[in-house]
Amino acid sequence: MVAASKWKIWYDDGSTFSSDDGSPEEAPVDGILAILEKLTNNTILNHHGNEFYYWSGENWYAGNQASLERWMRVELPALKFGRWTKSSIWKEVIAESVEWQ
Repeated sequence: MVAASKWKIWYDDGSTFSSDDGSPEEAPVDGILAILEKLTNNTILNHHGNEFYYWSGENWYAGNQASLERWMRVELPALKFGRWTKSSIWKEVIAESVEWQ
């Protein structure tokens, strides 16, 4: 994909944050309504109506919880998921972990 030359984020409190204001990492996290990015080939991309947005280093992408999990499994190959269990099993694991130290 062609890289973004500039971008702007609109928030639900009426504020905005753009590439002129700082890096994607500095942008507020919550309340995004839309992100527009202008690519170096002058194409405009409009991202809106999604559960999350992320910066790839060159472009903005958007998705929902299901796509987030798929993306995480590809980009973070060592990603593991936790689980709750019965108290008795948890106590066994804790006792074993203390021994292992």
